[in-house]
Amino acid sequence: MEPKGHYLSSQQFTTPLLNIFIDKLNSNPYHILKNHNSQIKERFLSYEALFVNAINSGNISDYWHYIETLLSFGEDKKTQDKISTIILLNEKLTIKRRILNTLSNSLIIFNGGPTLLEIDIETYRRVHKNLRKGYLIKEIRRCKYPFIKQLVDEFDTPITTINFQESKKYYQNILLESYELRNQYIHNGIADKKSIIKLKNSLTYIIQRFRWIIYEEMIKGNDVPFDILIDELFEKGNKLLK
Repeated sequence: MEPKGHYLSSQQFTTPLLNIFIDKLNSNPYHILKNHNSQIKERFLSYEALFVNAINSGNISDYWHYIETLLSFGEDKKTQDKISTIILLNEKLTIKRRILNTLSNSLIIFNGGPTLLEIDIETYRRVHKNLRKGYLIKEIRRCKYPFIKQLVDEFDTPITTINFQESKKYYQNILLESYELRNQYIHNGIADKKSIIKLKNSLTYIIQRFRWIIYEEMIKGNDVPFDILIDELFEKGNKLLK
């Protein structure tokens, strides 16, 4: 049985996030890191051309080539394990943003947001402004509409160890399927189109989240060697699973 409030599916990866998160994920790393010098930056930017190539081609094989080259483990299972664990570090943010985005879309004027919340237009504008900043103010929390109440409950539901374990398993499966699809293409020259459609958005988003976690470490001034950083992040992620 899925834990309440933290259902995972491929739909999660095709739902637009709030603009602030999209901007962060799509930011040019050279611009973000221009004032930050570190060993991590040198390694990270050395393979940025591979990431750009993957974006331009949209090919799962190119995305996989990027992450296996960046991490350089030489073991595909280790790559899958490390990434699926490290991205748990922004799992809470991801879940909150997904719920906030769903609330924001559900309460737009064209969907009758002011009517559902039983408020006037001026109050609605204030509510929506706060919602986009990540705040659920009282006008939303007191809404009696079942779907909105469910979303508020999910937003307030703490993320448990079980949630993190199930999330890791889900991400690990996406990475494994992507790896197998890459191999299918390399060895046979073909790949299942349905699998490509299913995995493309999911894998891209996982990699974007992984990249942003590394961005944050550089911005914070972490200056350890890249491989040590990955080990440190992996240990932090592992703690969420225990």
